[in-house]
Amino acid sequence: MLAGLVGCAGVSHEADDAAAANAESESVSDTVTLMMPDYPASKAGRLTARSEALEEEHRFVGSWAAEAGRCREPTVVQVIARGDSLGTVVFIGPSTDGDIVGEYRVVEGRRGVPDTSTARVAVQAYGDRTRPEGYRAVGGVVEIHRADSIIEGNLAVELYDDRLGATILLAASFEAPLRNAPAEWCSVFGPKPEPVPVRSGRR
Repeated sequence: MLAGLVGCAGVSHEADDAAAANAESESVSDTVTLMMPDYPASKAGRLTARSEALEEEHRFVGSWAAEAGRCREPTVVQVIARGDSLGTVVFIGPSTDGDIVGEYRVVEGRRGVPDTSTARVAVQAYGDRTRPEGYRAVGGVVEIHRADSIIEGNLAVELYDDRLGATILLAASFEAPLRNAPAEWCSVFGPKPEPVPVRSGRR
């Protein structure tokens, strides 16, 4: 009888140990920490990126054709990369001394001119999705190493998908010809147009 009780107790302890192990495993999986990827090697005329995310569908890696333009009024530099799977726009605000080379803190924001020595980053992923998935940058840094006829640099940003609640850590390197930006690039920083009043059909 005593042996039977001891045997049952042993099974009970094993069950408790297994439950504890499962709980610990679940706790670890709930607190996974994403690490910013290393910068990929730079390629001429391209923005090359890699990312980390908990969900496979939010991870991407590749290289996309890039171009860059400088707006004189307002003083903003844009780096734009477009491809069949990813679109990235980097808005770089004016530096304190007029030199573009330097480090820019990434800030949130969807409209207007970036503040001095700050940058904004926007990303859209296409892939096999039924519609583009938009991500907004909530923090990070953009570093510009060269800015003459060519702009070179890299970025490390934290992106967030408001619709799905997904976080992505994106690291990218870019190198593109730097020219005077076309008017349509700079017009996006203009004032928001006033709404057109809707006339009633009644007279």
